[in-house]
Amino acid sequence: KTGFKDRFVDFDLAAFAKKTFAMYGGREEKVTLVCPARLAGVIIDRFGQDIIMVPEGESFYVKLPVIVSQQFFGWLTGLGGEIKIKSPENVKNEYREYLEEIIKNY
Repeated sequence: KTGFKDRFVDFDLAAFAKKTFAMYGGREEKVTLVCPARLAGVIIDRFGQDIIMVPEGESFYVKLPVIVSQQFFGWLTGLGGEIKIKSPENVKNEYREYLEEIIKNY
């Protein structure tokens, strides 16, 4: 029988916080983002220093575990479209649908 405390022995709160946005849930996905080099600090602030940023011209890409949610999409949108979702395709499509829903209201 597992006790309450035993459920949290291997829980990494820091890792959980890096991939979630606020208190909202969703499903976890490995998402590849393409970012301008000047936004490296924004990515490090959000996801920590234990990430691999791969240079690609004037940009870099990074593959991250994120909880796909409206809050994740809102964070992307708040950066003015400078960070792009490279993959997976289903997350790109969900983001496009998110933006289209917002546009419908205006």
